[in-house]
Amino acid sequence: PAAEKMFGYSHKEIVGQPISVLMPINYRAKHDAGFEKFLETGQVNFLGKSVELFGLQKNGEEFPVELRISASNYFGWSFTAGIRDISERKKAEKELTLLYNKFEELSYLDGLTKISNRRKFDATLDKEWKRAQRNDATLSLIMVDIDYFKLYNDHYGHLQGDECLKIVAKAVDSSFNRVSDLVSRYGGEEFAILLPETDSKAAILGAERCLSSVSKQKIAHEHTKVPGLDAVSVSIGV
Repeated sequence: PAAEKMFGYSHKEIVGQPISVLMPINYRAKHDAGFEKFLETGQVNFLGKSVELFGLQKNGEEFPVELRISASNYFGWSFTAGIRDISERKKAEKELTLLYNKFEELSYLDGLTKISNRRKFDATLDKEWKRAQRNDATLSLIMVDIDYFKLYNDHYGHLQGDECLKIVAKAVDSSFNRVSDLVSRYGGEEFAILLPETDSKAAILGAERCLSSVSKQKIAHEHTKVPGLDAVSVSIGV
């Protein structure tokens, strides 16, 4: 009854049929070749092992199964195959993988600014540094620091300071569009941009775009000590 339910056949339909009718087409040739080898050599390398494969239902749908085969040779070879439908397990594993990937993605995200965090930066820097060494490639780093941000917080309050950080982070992030570029929040009011395969000339152009982008936001900062300015500005090093 369990086999009838699993494969969709009645026992009258399936008894006497070759076992390969329960296998997807792409498995059948391998099964037949393995059986031919067994008939020639008597060697069986899959006995006693659990393997994950796919079964084929009467309606043509494939589904994941766990298979374990045992054999005896008292009066000629006799095989017993235990088959278990693992569709629910595979579904649970897939959901778990998705949750893990989502958790890992969130663990690399700065909660306030929604750009990459210091953990992501450190991991990527290590990877890109080693890759640049292997390939003898260029690698540039840009550091961005909001000028006199403590004075901004003291005057406007921390809630407004958070809004300022979000705006600056978005402005900095929008200045770098390559998939390989990484913009991260490095510290409180500091940002780091990692630019693989980028020389100093291109990095300086990126820094200038960043300066311009932040300047265009025109975030009021009455207590900045940058001469001639009354708006939020950044200092950048390449």
